Amino acid sequence: MEELDKDEDLRSELTRRLSANPFRSVAATEPHWGRRAGWYALVRATEPEHVVETGTHLGLGSCIIAAALLRNGHGHLTTIDVDADAGYLISEPWAGVIDRKIGSSVDELASLRDIGIFLHDSLHTYEYENSELAAAEPNLRPGSIVMSDNAHDSSALSEWAERTGRHYLFFKEQPRRHWWPGDGIGVAWGK
Repeated sequence: MEELDKDEDLRSELTRRLSANPFRSVAATEPHWGRRAGWYALVRATEPEHVVETGTHLGLGSCIIAAALLRNGHGHLTTIDVDADAGYLISEPWAGVIDRKIGSSVDELASLRDIGIFLHDSLHTYEYENSELAAAEPNLRPGSIVMSDNAHDSSALSEWAERTGRHYLFFKEQPRRHWWPGDGIGVAWGK
């Protein structure tokens, strides 16, 4: 996405932090947007007030979502991870719109309200994704968007969308000149 590519502040800060990462010998030293560009586009287009992401890891996705929220001029992200050290990349100004929660995503999802976009990107098993969907469902706003970072490997979101009368699409990530075949984004919306 051109807008994301032109965000030099985001790219340079993430590159700086990735290059200083103690695990840089086994991790990228510059950000690769990949399917996260799709997350950014959906946040920009739908302008939610509250985005919830499970699975913070380094925080690359968190920073990209936060950049979209900042560009929108409103909204915040709640990101959840069991690892207290997750979120290494999160810094200002993106940290200003991010609320980090440490603990079980299923437990945390039960306490969150008015979710405009929910992104499952934590434990990538069919059973766990279903648990997160069940925990998030009562707290979704009407018209919420639900995404899965695991939709290339799990039918949990597509089956949930069918059960709950939602629309479903899958967008395939196709990396160029890379050994990884790519993941994808499953998206469910509307009732």
